[in-house]
Amino acid sequence: MPFKRKARVLFLDGGSGMAARAAALAGETADAWLEGKGASLPVDGRLLDWADLVVTLDGEAERRCPPLPRHGQRRHYPAADEAALRERIAGMAGGLKLLARAGG
Repeated sequence: MPFKRKARVLFLDGGSGMAARAAALAGETADAWLEGKGASLPVDGRLLDWADLVVTLDGEAERRCPPLPRHGQRRHYPAADEAALRERIAGMAGGLKLLARAGG
């Protein structure tokens, strides 16, 4: 059974701008499985409410990430370079594909 909606992933950085690039990569790499948005600290609480998963991309974002709503999860993927980030996003999409197959 397919998911009712795409997974919502908020990429968060401490001001480097990498989060916007990560969101664009998510659109290129995993558009069928996740919806990505990028933000820099400080982050709007409405974005945190929107997200199923918050991915911090640098040490500043990891340290200063505000508390998440009860339904949210957080992961830290240090963005060493764009290739590594693309690989992580592809891995997220692959995991969602496997979950969809297992449910159907």
